Amino acid sequence: MTKSALRKVGIVAVVGFLIAMLAMQLKLAPQPVCSDCPAKFDIVSFEFALTPQRACSIIDSWDADAAEQACSADSAIVSQLRQGLYWDYLFALSYGLAGWLLARWVWSKVATLRRRLLQSMVPAAALLDGVENTALLYFLGSFESALALQIAYFCAALKFALLGLFVLLLLFAGWRRLVGAGWLAERWRWVLIAGQLLLLVRVPLLMVIIGAVLTLKVEQIAELFELSLGGEASAATWAWLFSALLGLLIWYSARTLYAFKQSNRADLEGNWSWLGKWLPRGLATVVPLTMLCGYAASDHDGALQWVVLYALQALALLTLTAARRPALRALQRRRDGPAAGWLAQAVEIDTQPQVNRLARWADLSLRSRLFHAAGIAVLILAGVVGAVAPALIDRFGPLALVLGAACWLVWASTYPVYWAWQHRVPLLTLVLLWGTALSWLGLTDNHAVRLVREMQSVDLPPAGLSYSAASASTGIDRLTVPEFIEGWAQTRPGCQRIYLVSSEGGGIRAALWTTLVLSELEKASRQGNKGASFWNCTVAASGVSGGSLGLAAFAAYMRDVPPRQGDDFTALNTMMTTPFLTPVLGSIFGADQLQRFLPTVVFNDRGQALEDRWISSYTDAVADLSTEGGHFAGPLAALSYDESAQIYPAMLLNSTVVQSGYRLIQHPFAPECEGKTCATDAMSRRFPGAVDGAQWLPAELPASSAALNSARFTLVSPAGTLRKACAECPKHYATPGQLVDGGYYENSGTATLADFHRLLTQQRSEWRKRIAVVHISNDVAIRPLMANGEDRCPGGVPSAVNATLAGEILAPATALYQTRSARGEQARLDLRNRLRADGSLGLWHFRLCQGQRPIPLGWTVGEETLKEMQQQLNGSAEHHAAGFPAMLRQTLGMGED
Repeated sequence: MTKSALRKVGIVAVVGFLIAMLAMQLKLAPQPVCSDCPAKFDIVSFEFALTPQRACSIIDSWDADAAEQACSADSAIVSQLRQGLYWDYLFALSYGLAGWLLARWVWSKVATLRRRLLQSMVPAAALLDGVENTALLYFLGSFESALALQIAYFCAALKFALLGLFVLLLLFAGWRRLVGAGWLAERWRWVLIAGQLLLLVRVPLLMVIIGAVLTLKVEQIAELFELSLGGEASAATWAWLFSALLGLLIWYSARTLYAFKQSNRADLEGNWSWLGKWLPRGLATVVPLTMLCGYAASDHDGALQWVVLYALQALALLTLTAARRPALRALQRRRDGPAAGWLAQAVEIDTQPQVNRLARWADLSLRSRLFHAAGIAVLILAGVVGAVAPALIDRFGPLALVLGAACWLVWASTYPVYWAWQHRVPLLTLVLLWGTALSWLGLTDNHAVRLVREMQSVDLPPAGLSYSAASASTGIDRLTVPEFIEGWAQTRPGCQRIYLVSSEGGGIRAALWTTLVLSELEKASRQGNKGASFWNCTVAASGVSGGSLGLAAFAAYMRDVPPRQGDDFTALNTMMTTPFLTPVLGSIFGADQLQRFLPTVVFNDRGQALEDRWISSYTDAVADLSTEGGHFAGPLAALSYDESAQIYPAMLLNSTVVQSGYRLIQHPFAPECEGKTCATDAMSRRFPGAVDGAQWLPAELPASSAALNSARFTLVSPAGTLRKACAECPKHYATPGQLVDGGYYENSGTATLADFHRLLTQQRSEWRKRIAVVHISNDVAIRPLMANGEDRCPGGVPSAVNATLAGEILAPATALYQTRSARGEQARLDLRNRLRADGSLGLWHFRLCQGQRPIPLGWTVGEETLKEMQQQLNGSAEHHAAGFPAMLRQTLGMGED
């Protein structure tokens, strides 16, 4: 066979192989759809079925319709399987021919007999594949022939053995051939050169890679795109402008770094000059293309125009960076007069040499050096502005803020990266080690828990805080748990049902869902009995993370807005749809970033930025407040007591102690004990296994701070350092420990609620059958809790049988993280079973389902997410819990109508 004919046959074989591979994926790759079938029930399992019983079990597992058995001649899945086997004949023919051609080329110089044996291995495997397909087709005709399955079994075993041996021999031959010809050494040199080029632009390269991954994979980032479309028009405009600026800065930074000579890059002008020229240009276009993908994935009506604008931006950046010099010079040659002078200046400004031309930084033009020095100054200035006037940064919106922060970092990094390369100093690594050492020594700890409204995250505890039952500064005398229950009972004679509420964690998703559910329950109850509304008959509520924020905001709203003003709870919706992530990002990329590298505490942290935005958004949403933040910014205890000795629901907001792992309960009750007899890690007698928050936190603790302590999840809000005022201590304060998100211990809030339920029923045993628990969860994968299935989502819960393996390195960390959800599951079930044993009114589970759009878990949601949640609650969404909306009125004992 001539070389030309051999080439044509090879092309046909490769094309046929690719077509057959596509057909195999479409026609011959059914996947298990059952919830309890083994993970390995795939097409290979069918080839090795060996017995009719096992073969039919595998076919049944592929049937999407569980109502009929798939292992029958009329089954749709069997018809699909037959078509796949027919396609497999083409697949076998194509890979047999491709393998023969490959063996002919690789072993062209070996002895004749051995060459023929090697060339026949893959065709023989293809022949066995054909016999196997014929046997399987015969079995599908009757579903009874064990002999056909046995033939298919042995043919498949020999086929895979031949193919495996061929691959091993091919790898061995390829290795010898490549090493012998020096090809591998040359390619390794190429890899080293490319690695050096990429390392030099590591900052912009990491920026575009991280940005692309976050945009395509993180739901919270997708929500930011939605928010920029649904909010102020300027937010999307600023993002577009910062995207263009970031693209230009990435290009200019990389272009500057590639202009310098390197001794180990001597051949850059030859084989690799194209990479030095085009990589900066390509990196510049990745930014608008990433933004384009973000908007393209949005269902918003206004997304299309921004997709077009970002496509034009990418094209403009590529054109500008690739064709600017020829265009300017061509215009300069054809113009006379004033325009010629302007064009000449433009050409002079763009005089930076091409790749691998400069020897040192001083060879750059003065304009270029001043420009890069300005980048460092702008980075520092942005941090200072973020600390002094954060509103100036927040106004750009979260998307533009992220892009702007990337701009300053790329802009400022050019000279430090050059200096580190020139002096062979790992500057970025040393900077990170410096910041880590300062944090390890506690010199940069600006994360103090706010103990009173006026306190900042950089302050020490002020004097005069009250850690006793009575507080002169708040005017509130806190009650013990028994006193609180008795006092509440005396003022609620009209409550036929007594409610307890628990709300799970989950960022702003949990907070918004909590306020929506509680608002609907309150509105429905007011329609039936004005004197015994839902919240008026609620004795306690336990929350975690975002659920704590929702409970605190709702409880404050019920204190700040009297019922006589109607049933309008839209102010809470307005508050919860505020972009809380913006001030957090502003702090992370501004003042809080600078603070990591300063040896003394100067700037407030991002946790305070988040809490301050909660307070300001609550103030803006709720009209006619006498003080900023109203009861939401006031003492936590003031949500449960007032000056007239009226008692309201007790807020039990859960946090986790870093040093011990115990849950800390922030509550409105008097401390269990006072003075030196109480150790800082003592367990409360009433809440076993928990730290009594009243021993660590003063009566002045703001409700907003308590919510933040419950929602201190990693990165977004740092661990809070708790310092307790102590007059007799050497520094006038003690440091009991650090607080993080309550979900680290248990994410449902029902563990604490179960403790309170026990105390309640012990003191008031006659209430056992009158108690109803409202549990609010936002995890779409949570298992149903209600016996009648009213909290079941369409499609049920994904099975855990086909689990993804974590590997021996990730398995321990994965297990530690998943135990938080497992403890929540156990706490929910224990409380449900206790309620059933008491004969109570039961546990009413208000949960979210997977809807038409993903609902993010961060700290920003838009109007579309709010609409999705409202539709699930009122039953108009395409996917919602089975019992909604009738369950709202059933919880209140009002029936379905």
